Amino acid sequence: MLSNYLENLYMFENYFSSSLPSFIGRYSNVIGLSFENNYFASSIPSELCACDALKYLKLSGNLLSSSIPSCFGTSKNLEYLNLADNLLTGSIPTSFLISSTLEILILNNNGLEGENPSFICSLQILTELYMSNNHFKF
Repeated sequence: MLSNYLENLYMFENYFSSSLPSFIGRYSNVIGLSFENNYFASSIPSELCACDALKYLKLSGNLLSSSIPSCFGTSKNLEYLNLADNLLTGSIPTSFLISSTLEILILNNNGLEGENPSFICSLQILTELYMSNNHFKF
């Protein structure tokens, strides 16, 4: 069991496989999560959205599939979201329209698609956007 005081958890570049641990959602004080470059092969658990203080989420370089949970767009604190280099499909949730905190969004090298996701440009404080090597139609 992890401490209730845990704020950052860095578990990148290991050989973790199966699915991302959904129990992380029980830790509301978590600010940063990094599970980059592992072998997680599942969908992204929506329980991660229960981490109310979460500012940084790094899940790149895994085998994550399915779609991006819409709850990431409604997060009140999420500033940095890196989902690059996975097997994600579907479109970018329109819930990202109401995000007032997202500064960096990295989605390159997935199987995301959609017609003209220009609504991303309405994110007022977005400073970096990476969407290359997907299937968007502009």
